[in-house]
Amino acid sequence: MSGTFEAQALVQTRARRKQHRLEMTFVDADGRRQTISLPAAVAADLAQVLTSLSAGLSEPGKAQFTRMPRQMAVGSAKHERLVLIRFDDEPPYGLDPDEAETLWRGVREEAEQVARLKAPMRQ
Repeated sequence: MSGTFEAQALVQTRARRKQHRLEMTFVDADGRRQTISLPAAVAADLAQVLTSLSAGLSEPGKAQFTRMPRQMAVGSAKHERLVLIRFDDEPPYGLDPDEAETLWRGVREEAEQVARLKAPMRQ
């Protein structure tokens, strides 16, 4: 195998729970597929690295889209003093109670301000 596989799209993901591994299958412009398998710990580290690296690649002036979750949930951890917030099927964010209260106040204040705004005109 020579050169770099230039992935164009992520086409499949799979968790292998017994092996504690995550698999991702990518496809290139010619339709060739490449699957990589990572230990769960490496995949968790990679998520933060990819977010950091991709943020530096965004083009100036290019539109940045707001993510709109389809589902959200709030709960608490069973064996820790954490408030959990989850969006869609992503892993939950864990906040200590003081952080959660600060977030709650901020969200409430912003929601009140946004609710008072007139709806923008559609173009």
